[in-house]
Amino acid sequence: MRRHFYFMLILAAASVIAVPAPASAIEFLDRIVKFTEDAVKQTRRNPDGPPLFRVGLMLPKSGSLREAAERVARGWEIALAMSDGIVAERPVEIVIGDTSKGPEDTIRRAEAMSKDFPIDVFAGVIGSRTASVLSAYTERAEKPLVLAGAVGEKVMSGPCRAHVARTSFNISPYQTTSGRFIARKFKTLVTLGHDSKGGHRLIKRFTQAYRKAGGRLIEQAWATIGRKYD
Repeated sequence: MRRHFYFMLILAAASVIAVPAPASAIEFLDRIVKFTEDAVKQTRRNPDGPPLFRVGLMLPKSGSLREAAERVARGWEIALAMSDGIVAERPVEIVIGDTSKGPEDTIRRAEAMSKDFPIDVFAGVIGSRTASVLSAYTERAEKPLVLAGAVGEKVMSGPCRAHVARTSFNISPYQTTSGRFIARKFKTLVTLGHDSKGGHRLIKRFTQAYRKAGGRLIEQAWATIGRKYD
């Protein structure tokens, strides 16, 4: 399992690679599933071949985070193509779990997926709340969870969860460091963030560091969730 886990870190890290393409996130997810299905068909020609390595790829198919899901999906497509759809000598099968309806629905989907398929590892995940509930669920289910996107520090702090691996930066220290750096360049500014708990929390991290470093806020504007342009 450890060998499989480390290889999945490499696959998830590839999600940060941006490759221009016109396809939507849903089309990318469908392409990944088809790619792995084709690879499995090739491998299954040998009935005595190795068992499947099933990945529960948890990504939103719709909503404001769909574009971010597309980038993660691109990375998986690249990584699987580079490995010919094989991980640790086992053919990869992708099982998509839609997270667009919120954390509670995501857990129900993960539970249903685990009943239908023996999931070896859960991966993907966009958004701190979704990552938080999935980290708790996968701990109970004793399954590894590989996070490709930047999420809040709560997922990686508090109780030690050795089954969770992150391949990107921790978002809170990033905001704090940015606040200190920008205060040296600009002494006044207006902040803009999502009008949500997560959005306010991120901006708060930034503004606290910005003010401590001598910056002064003129105004704070909040954008409505779900609107791409405001």
